[in-house]
Amino acid sequence: MLIDIIDHAGAPKPAHPAATVLLLRDGAGGIEVLMIHRSSKTAFGGLWAFPGGRIEDEDIPEGTAPDPLPAARRAAARETAEEVGLVIDETALTFVSHWLPPADAPVRFSTWFFAANAPDGLVEGFSVRGAPGFALAVQWHPEWQVMKNPISRALFAAFGAAARAHARGRRV
Repeated sequence: MLIDIIDHAGAPKPAHPAATVLLLRDGAGGIEVLMIHRSSKTAFGGLWAFPGGRIEDEDIPEGTAPDPLPAARRAAARETAEEVGLVIDETALTFVSHWLPPADAPVRFSTWFFAANAPDGLVEGFSVRGAPGFALAVQWHPEWQVMKNPISRALFAAFGAAARAHARGRRV
């Protein structure tokens, strides 16, 4: 890959470069974030996650290597279109954070996180046309109220348990 990948020195397995998007909208009770229920055939299969995936060589804009941010931004927009059918302008993505799992994690993604306003009119769905291998469902979550919502609390508790189990090298 022609971009710099942030990783731990001496990691037994290299981290794959990836990007994800937190699509936000104003909901009736406050800010909501879009999450997808991933197919069991993908990374993090069976879990609810943000749209996103690997950065490919084709995502690297001409003249930007080795800077990973332009490629991550383009990959985040591409993956969102592939996984949930939303076309978002990559220049409208705001960099939020970078996440890197421990060096001994069994699956490792060096991930750039972006945020963007969701286009008007996006609704929840139980299938994503053109992306049957990626997403089983799409749903808006009022995560700012996570402690008031039993479904959100259960979702985050299950996600945390799965992430901890995954980090220990086993699946829940």
